[in-house]
Amino acid sequence: MAPTRRGLLKTAGAAAFASKLFKPAAAHAQGPQTGSGGFSPRALTYCNLRTGLGVKQGDRILDVANAGQQLKVAVPASTDEVIAGKHLDGLRKVVQSAPTKWRRSSTTRSSSR
Repeated sequence: MAPTRRGLLKTAGAAAFASKLFKPAAAHAQGPQTGSGGFSPRALTYCNLRTGLGVKQGDRILDVANAGQQLKVAVPASTDEVIAGKHLDGLRKVVQSAPTKWRRSSTTRSSSR
């Protein structure tokens, strides 16, 4: 007797349920990990500014390069470096300690025309 699709799906469902049910206690206690201290770089909205990387925060844009210079930490220079995982600790420090003096308004632009 050949295996049927129904039998295969029932077995796969039972195996998936059993793997969730019989997880080790250590993996259950840890919970989901978001990297370093609850900071998730995927939750941010990025943009490339003339001076370097920018992060959208509400209705404003944080100039990450300028803030990194002020805090004397290495920060990613572009979105490519964020994707590669370079200097994410510096990015976390800058985003978490961003005062309003480092933010640029995303709606106001001064033009010299």
